[in-house]
This record gives sequence, structure tokens and C-alpha cells, in this order.
Amino acid sequence: MKIKTNSRECQDVFISTLFKNKKNGYYVEIGSQHPITDNNTYLLEKNLDWKGVSFEIDNRLVSTFNDIRKNPCVCCDATKVDYDFYFKKFELPCSIDYLQLDIEPACNTLTALKKINFELYNFNFITFEHEFYKEGDSVRQESRKYIQEKGYKLLIEDVMHDNKVFEDWYVNDKYFDEETIRFLYGKNINMNMDNIEKKYYDYILTNKEFI
Repeated sequence: MKIKTNSRECQDVFISTLFKNKKNGYYVEIGSQHPITDNNTYLLEKNLDWKGVSFEIDNRLVSTFNDIRKNPCVCCDATKVDYDFYFKKFELPCSIDYLQLDIEPACNTLTALKKINFELYNFNFITFEHEFYKEGDSVRQESRKYIQEKGYKLLIEDVMHDNKVFEDWYVNDKYFDEETIRFLYGKNINMNMDNIEKKYYDYILTNKEFI
């Protein structure tokens, strides 16, 4: 089976699986980088009509993004932006399906995380890039403490790319049934294509747009 994914470690397929191929969801993408290549939201927008807003500091990438994608990308420093302003401007609901946090270096990702208004907005699924493989344990531990204190469960820890630990995945388990959580739960998983195919084969077969 070949899975069509634009993410580095099949995040888009995993999200589609977790949300059972939900149409018209919402996302916030902090650190969009390229609008298609290694992008976690492109297929959600293209195949499932998700709406959202992205933030990226590289003006050239923002220009390319806004030429290609339907949803907007804001050119800004993600550590300084007023997220409440843009969430309201682009009419995002208070309950947002997916939050991606991935800027450089990881300490900046942590700063951006702490600028999110968790009192007003909640997120059903979060990916946080802590870049343990090159920056050590400080950001990983502080981000885990912060996000879990906000009420989120660490669903999959230490996702790897080329055997380099770089990311954690969290879920707001109030919004998912226990059967789905039990099925998808794991930790220390190298989320490469082989593992996706083996672990999620039967479940992903229901998500025809992503195969």
C-alpha cells in the first residue's frame, strides 16, 4: 500500500485518521515553511477542505504559499505576533482541530507556544517540534510540562526522522472516543512509512483521499 502524504512523518495521514476523515476542520500552522513539500496541512486543505492560517518568517516562502494555497499565510516573527488578532481576523473558532508548532530554533517554538491564548482557544491535536536530537532535553521537558498542564495528553512522544528524535504529538482527549485513542496510542515510535503502513493499515484504508 502506498500512502499519499506531504508531511515529513505522515502527520497529515495521522491527523486524517484521528479525525476520521473529517471535512471542514480548522488548523493553525506556526512555521509553515514550504506550502506543499514537508507540509502538514496541504492535504488537509486540498482533500478535506480544512480552513486555517499559517505563520512564516521567510517572505519568499510566504509569497509562494499565498500564490499556491487557498488559506492565508502571514509573514511575521512567530515569537512576537498577536495570535488573538489573527485568529479573529480569519474567523477561527474557539475550538481548533490542529495546532502545529515548528520554527527555528526550538526555544523560539517554545516562545510561540506561550503566546497562544489557551484560555480562549483550545486545540484537539497538537504537534510540537522540540528538536531533542540537536538541542537536548530543555525545550522538550519544558514544553511537555506546559502543554500537559493545559490539559493535553502526550499521545506520541519522540517522533523520529532518520532516527533523530524531534517532535511530540498531543491530543485533547475530551474530543476523541476511548477506542480511537487506544488504537492510536503509542510512544517512542519511529513514524516512518513502514511503521505507518504496519500500524495503521486497516484504519487508514477508510481514508481513501490519502491513499
